Amino acid sequence: MAEKEIDKTKGLPQPPPEIVVAVPKIPFDWTLESFPFKKQPAVNKKQIMELAELSFIATPHNVVFVGAPGTGKTGLAIGLLRKALIAGYRGRFYNAQDLLARADDS
Repeated sequence: MAEKEIDKTKGLPQPPPEIVVAVPKIPFDWTLESFPFKKQPAVNKKQIMELAELSFIATPHNVVFVGAPGTGKTGLAIGLLRKALIAGYRGRFYNAQDLLARADDS
């Protein structure tokens, strides 16, 4: 039986990455490693890899991807969310339409 990783902040067993990533309703199994940077030359790979270090989480800043359809915004957002979840942060994926609908309902 594999030894479970311990969450250093709480001293509790850390669930395996496939469970951590499944709970926040990520709609696609995309990662930053599988992102087709060569097919999306307008995407600055160096900047995305800097974001993947997750240092922006400790600062009061948001990350917003803006662009035409099919430019990789969703893939990049999912890739960053997946990195954060595996690193032990909490998060959830919402598409803009669902998020606006939730805001409208409240």
